[in-house]
Amino acid sequence: MLSSRFLSISVHWVKGLCSRLHNYHFIDEPKSWSDAGVYCREKFSNLATISNTDDMKRLIAAVGSGYEGNVWIGLRDKRWDWKWLLSDKSFYGNESNFKKWNTSQPDNTQRYGKLCAAVQQGTWYDYECEQEFAFVCYDNNMTGNTILSTYKTLLKL
Repeated sequence: MLSSRFLSISVHWVKGLCSRLHNYHFIDEPKSWSDAGVYCREKFSNLATISNTDDMKRLIAAVGSGYEGNVWIGLRDKRWDWKWLLSDKSFYGNESNFKKWNTSQPDNTQRYGKLCAAVQQGTWYDYECEQEFAFVCYDNNMTGNTILSTYKTLLKL
């Protein structure tokens, strides 16, 4: 039988993880934004989405704070309006307007065609989507729902 102290700690732990956390994966293999998205959907879930500063910090940690190159994220320009790849709009809640653009970005104004976002040293830049950069995927297999399900299973033991 599980002790009540363990249950108390576990409940607090699960409550803290029930948000939609993504497990980020840095792929140091230059690809276009579109090809990076295909890779991420085949191996994980999709290109990284970022909804708040905590996500941004976790993404930077996945890439490595010393990395100086550009990395694609799942943000693209859709006719003058930037959109995340994640179709579930409820994911973003009140933080759907989170932005971490570098000063004077985005600046390309589609003069070269389709634009996509990349992170460099913690801020976002717009680039032509056909350029090749490393990229960050996310895996939503370890969301709060999975952890909560595991926790419920443990309670039944």
